Amino acid sequence: MIWLSRKSDTVQNLVSLMARNGRLPDLAAAVGQERPFLTAPPPDQTMQESLSIDRLTLYRQITDYLTMADIEAIAFDLGIQYEDLAGENRYVKALELVQYMERRNRLPELYEAVQLRRPASEKSAAIDTHANQTAGDAPTVTFGFNQPDAKQVATILNEKFSLDEIKTLSFELQIDFEDLEGSTKAAKGRSLAVTAQEKNRLNDLINLVGRIRPDMDSGGFSEAA
Repeated sequence: MIWLSRKSDTVQNLVSLMARNGRLPDLAAAVGQERPFLTAPPPDQTMQESLSIDRLTLYRQITDYLTMADIEAIAFDLGIQYEDLAGENRYVKALELVQYMERRNRLPELYEAVQLRRPASEKSAAIDTHANQTAGDAPTVTFGFNQPDAKQVATILNEKFSLDEIKTLSFELQIDFEDLEGSTKAAKGRSLAVTAQEKNRLNDLINLVGRIRPDMDSGGFSEAA
């Protein structure tokens, strides 16, 4: 083991010499050229750092511009079993896909796949480290003086929406689904409506309901009164 000791001494002497002469950056550059894998970050890390993907914006690009067939094709391209993604409509499927890729640090791959399938006239970057979107761009449901309250909204959620769809509504409002009280659909829907009201976002929730159920008008809420 004498040669290991000598090697270590030589390295320490070299580092000390370069430090005294203010040339440590030159030494680091030389090491990088000889052993690039020692200084380069892992590929996934490089991609994640170069593209800060806003998952909500990406989700909305999928639901706004792509069809169920597009989502199925993207899943195939990314090596994902489409049948393993929960949900019966594109809102739930899109959320499942985004969260699946996020858990695996693969959002940049999903971003690229989505851009390839988006209509050319609608393409704009989903890369925004300061994204602060709300549900304001969802279709607006007008009720005049008969604005539904949290109780009516909760009733509609329980009667017209699945648990997975309530989860997508929570995601769009950036309310943690797991933090909502209860485990049943009725309890989660009620907690979401109350939380949205507490955050002054009940109107946003109502508009999202109209986005997912465009055939529902104020009459649906009136019946829930």
